[in-house]
Amino acid sequence: MHGVGVSVVNALSDWLELKIWRDDKIHIARFEHGETVDHLKVIGDANGETGTEVKFMASTNTFSNRNFIFKTLENRLRELAFFKFWCKNYFKG
Repeated sequence: MHGVGVSVVNALSDWLELKIWRDDKIHIARFEHGETVDHLKVIGDANGETGTEVKFMASTNTFSNRNFIFKTLENRLRELAFFKFWCKNYFKG
């Protein structure tokens, strides 16, 4: 999502889930086709952790081919990790 922003990813996704660790709480929200399905709510204690997790499924209405080239994604995540060494990137195909 680097350089795009979560609002654009949300608009171009079948669904998007946010999980946010902040203010010593875990918050979640879910969107489908750009619309809020589950508003931001607290689901537990963060136990001192902070961060944001974004999961999404690219829209089949927008993208005719959702076959990712894993080597390209791996290289891009490595580039991002080099400049943001504190950032953890996970990709699940």
